[in-house]
Amino acid sequence: MYWCIIRSFQADGAFLEATFMVVALSFAVAVPSSPGFIGIFQLVGQQALVLPFGAKYDESQALAITVTAHLTYYLLTTALRHYWSVAIGRVLWPSWAHAHEMVIRRNGLAPEGLREVRRKACAILCDRVRGFHWQ
Repeated sequence: MYWCIIRSFQADGAFLEATFMVVALSFAVAVPSSPGFIGIFQLVGQQALVLPFGAKYDESQALAITVTAHLTYYLLTTALRHYWSVAIGRVLWPSWAHAHEMVIRRNGLAPEGLREVRRKACAILCDRVRGFHWQ
């Protein structure tokens, strides 16, 4: 992804430059910092392109590449995270509702026994999840 973004800004962008940027960013985000690595990601990404490859990139172009890479990465992972949470929710939520209903029907519990219902429903759901196989 980083190489494609570098190539979109700099037609002769090399794979080595993208690799160097990824390695530098990996070291930078390994250190605890601000949420979403905002600030540190931009600074390190910019300097990873400007310092070793200064003849090719100026500071504004390197910052634009880094901001675009960060935004692309953030949006892509957020979209995938949302997709998978919805997909898994479709699998698990009906099981949870069914387990909850089964416990209420089986034990004839009134709403005041809700804590016990939840405990038993969780146990049933956990058994179902353990037996679930991805298709």
